[in-house]
Amino acid sequence: MRLKLSVAFFTYNRSGYLAYAISQFITNCKLDRSDYEIIISDDGSSELHKQKILQIKEDFAVEKVFLNEHKGMGNNFNTGLKAAEGKYVLHLKDDWELLADSCNNVCRSIAFLEQHPDVAVVRLSPLDKIDPLSGLEPYGEGYQQINNHRNMYSNGPHLKRKDFHKYSRWYKEDCSSRECELDFSSLIYESDMNICWAGNAFQHFGFLSTMGGFWTDIQDSQEVLYDSLSNRDDLLTLANEAMKSNDLLVARHALEKFEQTGACDAQVQQSLEIVREICNQTHCA
Repeated sequence: MRLKLSVAFFTYNRSGYLAYAISQFITNCKLDRSDYEIIISDDGSSELHKQKILQIKEDFAVEKVFLNEHKGMGNNFNTGLKAAEGKYVLHLKDDWELLADSCNNVCRSIAFLEQHPDVAVVRLSPLDKIDPLSGLEPYGEGYQQINNHRNMYSNGPHLKRKDFHKYSRWYKEDCSSRECELDFSSLIYESDMNICWAGNAFQHFGFLSTMGGFWTDIQDSQEVLYDSLSNRDDLLTLANEAMKSNDLLVARHALEKFEQTGACDAQVQQSLEIVREICNQTHCA
């Protein structure tokens, strides 16, 4: 039987994020594991991250891993995409998680592409704020066609046919990430492709949010919050560093993750309660 889906993860120096993203996908995906392959394409990460990626390969039975030289986004995308053997390809960066209550969107979108050969891509991540009256148009049950050109392209989670890039062109290589994205965005803009939106099936976890609407980016050093290989000492070190720099939002998340290990002593518990109280007073998420 022909392989149904290739799930391509693209990463660079964020093996902690990657491990979390893959674990969430496998946990929440409705497809049988034999129906899809996992591909990891790494853009020349440090030796530490490369070793963790090899461990991820073993832990999650990843079929294909490419530890490339650091040549940029376009090279990295093309390496993983050209290796895909599934009829469809799910394009994912390392900081998006498949939501448990939306996991059927992936299976449903595969069926949607089967039924609509005129549709090139199904986006599975949140759209920027656009006018639904001018930017979206119903296109099949539960799907919207994107007519606002600003939202047609995204390197966020999307599903496409295996031969999509063969006919639309591959990503531009040996250039900056911005140039690569602008080039591909122009290609989509100038084409007659039908791009549809399936709603939100994935959530971007590479940041922490506040109830006030502000966003705090998680730096690479903070990815221990998601790294399944992190130990309790890593979490405490992160919490202490965050408190010293008055980054209480990160400190709270690190201490809560530490608490989940079941090794939270009285001193750590007291610190967590203090941080939680301050965060509540300042409307931190």
